[in-house]
Amino acid sequence: MIRSVKVRLRKKRGKGWQYQEIEIPTDAEMERIATDLHAKHVPALTSCLGWKVFYNPAKPFNYSLIPVNPFTGEQGHGSQHQTRTLSYCVFGYDSDWQVCYSWNRGENNPPMRIQERGDVVPLATSGTTAREVFFEGAVKRAELSVYERSPEARRMCIQHYGTKCSVCDFDFGKVYGQLAEGFIHVHHLTPLARIGAKYTVDPVRDLRPVCPNCHAVLHMKTPPLDIDVVKKIIINPHRLI
Repeated sequence: MIRSVKVRLRKKRGKGWQYQEIEIPTDAEMERIATDLHAKHVPALTSCLGWKVFYNPAKPFNYSLIPVNPFTGEQGHGSQHQTRTLSYCVFGYDSDWQVCYSWNRGENNPPMRIQERGDVVPLATSGTTAREVFFEGAVKRAELSVYERSPEARRMCIQHYGTKCSVCDFDFGKVYGQLAEGFIHVHHLTPLARIGAKYTVDPVRDLRPVCPNCHAVLHMKTPPLDIDVVKKIIINPHRLI
C-alpha cells in the first residue's frame, strides 16, 4: 500500500497562476520506493499514483582533463581519469511536479533528496492519508540520453571561483552555517545536451558556480540564459527578455 498526501500544485500559466489538486507519495514512501529500485541496480521506468518514476544506476566512465592557465590561456598536458556517475531516482519524471533522490553520500547509504520542481501546499494539516493503491508496473529497461558530468572538473571550477553564486552572490555557508558550507551547483555555460558528444571541459572557461535558484532561472529558456542577463533581471525583475 502506498501512503500518500493530497496537495495543491501551483503552476505558471501565461501571466498568471493555475492551481491543481494532486495526490503524491509521502516523503517516507518515496525514499522507500527509491531504495527498493536501487537494490535491483538496473535502469527502471515505472509509475506510482500515476506519476512516472525513473531510476538510473551509477556507472563508470572515463574523461579527459586539460589544465589551462587562467592568466595566459596556455594549456598543459591532458590526462585521462576514471570516475562514476551517481545513482538517482526521479518521481514525477517529465511532469510539473517532480522530486529527485540521489546517492550523493555513497551507494550503500540512504538516498538524499536533492531537487524539486513545482510549488506544492498541503490541503490539510491533520497528517497524511493512506489509500489502497499498489506499486504498478514491472521493472523494465529504459534507454535515455544521460549527459555525464566530471566531478574533477566541478572541483576545479569551485577551487577557482569559490562557492559563492556567480549570479546573485549567495553563500550557503554564510546563511546556513557549517551544515551547508561548500554547497553549490555548477552550471555549464554551454549545455552538454547541445554539444551531444564527449568533449574536453575547461573548468574555468566552461563552468560557473551558481545557487539552485539561479540555476533554475538560467534554464527557464532554451538555450539557457546568460549569467549577465539573469544578473540584470535581479536588478530589474520587470525587464523584458
